[in-house]
Amino acid sequence: MNEYIGPIRDQFNNEAAAVKNIIYDMINTGNIDDALQLLEQYILINPADPEINDIQSILDFEAVSGKNDITPDVYGILKDIETIFVLNKITFGRIGVQDSVLKKVKLMEDVWNYIPLILTCYHNIDQRQAQIWLHTAGNGKVNVSTKTRIINIYDYFQNSYVNDLENKATYFNKEDSLKYIETEENIFDVYSGDILIRQEYYTGYLNSLRMVRNYLNGKKTSDFIYDDWGYLNCIREYTPENENIYNVKYYTTNGTVCIEALYKDKDEEKDEPDKLILFDEKG
Repeated sequence: MNEYIGPIRDQFNNEAAAVKNIIYDMINTGNIDDALQLLEQYILINPADPEINDIQSILDFEAVSGKNDITPDVYGILKDIETIFVLNKITFGRIGVQDSVLKKVKLMEDVWNYIPLILTCYHNIDQRQAQIWLHTAGNGKVNVSTKTRIINIYDYFQNSYVNDLENKATYFNKEDSLKYIETEENIFDVYSGDILIRQEYYTGYLNSLRMVRNYLNGKKTSDFIYDDWGYLNCIREYTPENENIYNVKYYTTNGTVCIEALYKDKDEEKDEPDKLILFDEKG
């Protein structure tokens, strides 16, 4: 009996995801009534899905934002309140939860002349490009103004969210003694003789250096990752036995460690660390 449960559950989850994608498409195209009806049917078959609340909040906001009778903040309630919207990260493209937050932000800015804060929590090396995208291309429907405050919690501790950072995009000079092979666009394998010693990724902002991956005896040992301004952002270290990440150090823009993440048997950085250590200016 048990051998049937897994495949059936997978099929159910795939079908549920397909239905939710249809609902999001209906929202994106303005078919709010149809989306509401489909959501009601979806709730009957999968009432425990936690994403239902997110979809419902988006639909509620769409219903309100489509009206012209929005109540202004005539009593100045917002002036004494710090409003913070929390997102995992800013994503290039349209997703329901992000759309909902951006529409609320735009409403506050346009109608109430109030500038809330968007706080993102995941370490996102593309935060700068994401913010430029939000202020310019946006998602075709909601473009936040340049006044919008967007801070990533890692950027905050690394001091890389400020506006007056020196832009010092990093590029390596090629060494005559080494052999460089471009395996993909702007990605190079670097050999000393026949031995791979590192890979260089020029995939950052304006094709600046994003990452240097170091190898020893054919196994990766560490990644040096640079942000969109050209500063060393973090160093990931791998175990020699199975190339799993076991340590990540995050650096401030003046070169000191501000956060250290410790992992046990994790093979991807997106997994949650077992321990986070936060350092002050004195270490």
